[in-house]
Amino acid sequence: MELLLTRPKTKNQWKALAAAVADAETSTRSRAFELISKCDFPEYCYPILEDMLRLKKADVRENVIKLLSGMDADKKKEMILRLLGDKKEEKRTAGLDFVLQLKNAENNIATYREYVECVKNMTSPTTKEKVLIDEILCGQKEEYSQENGYGLYDANADYVPVFDEAFLKEGVEAFAEIFPESRIAGGKKKTSLFGKKNAGRSLFTTTRS
Repeated sequence: MELLLTRPKTKNQWKALAAAVADAETSTRSRAFELISKCDFPEYCYPILEDMLRLKKADVRENVIKLLSGMDADKKKEMILRLLGDKKEEKRTAGLDFVLQLKNAENNIATYREYVECVKNMTSPTTKEKVLIDEILCGQKEEYSQENGYGLYDANADYVPVFDEAFLKEGVEAFAEIFPESRIAGGKKKTSLFGKKNAGRSLFTTTRS
C-alpha cells in the first residue's frame, strides 16, 4: 500500500486509499489516514468516508470526521442533515458530533444555529444521542424582546396588553417583605428591580425603618 498509494493517481487508487482508512489493521488505517489527510483528495472519496461513520471504532470515526470536515460548506450541510436523519445510531451520533464541532467554532455560530431546530426535532433519541443533544442545546435560552412579547404575551395579537401597576407594586412589596435582602427590596446588593445599580431608590422599593 505504501508504494502504491503514497501518490495515488487513478480513481481506483484513490478509492483504495480512502477505504484503507477503515482497514481492520490499526497500523494500516493509521498510515492511510496520514497519507490521505496530506492530499487534496477528490470528491468521490467523500461518500466512501461518510459510509464509514456506521462503524463503532473510535479512531476510525475520529479520523473520518476530521477528513469530512474539509468538505465544501453546502455539501457538508447536506451530509450533516443526511446523517441526523439516518436509521443507524452511529451515523446520527456522527451528525451530532458535527453540530457540536460547529457550536464550538466561533466563526460558525450562524451555521450552527441552522441545525438546532433539526436536533430539537429528533424523535426517540437513544441514551448516547440524548447526551450529545443536551450538550448541543445547553445554554440555549430564548431571547426576550418586544417582538416576542418578552415571553409574557402574544406580540402578534390585536390588542395592547395592560399591566395592573397597583397589583404589580403590591406583589413587589410582598416579595420585599419576605426577602428583605433581595435586590428588589434594596438589600445588600444595591440593584434596582431592573438590574442596574441604584443611583437612587428602586421604582417599587418600600421605605423601611
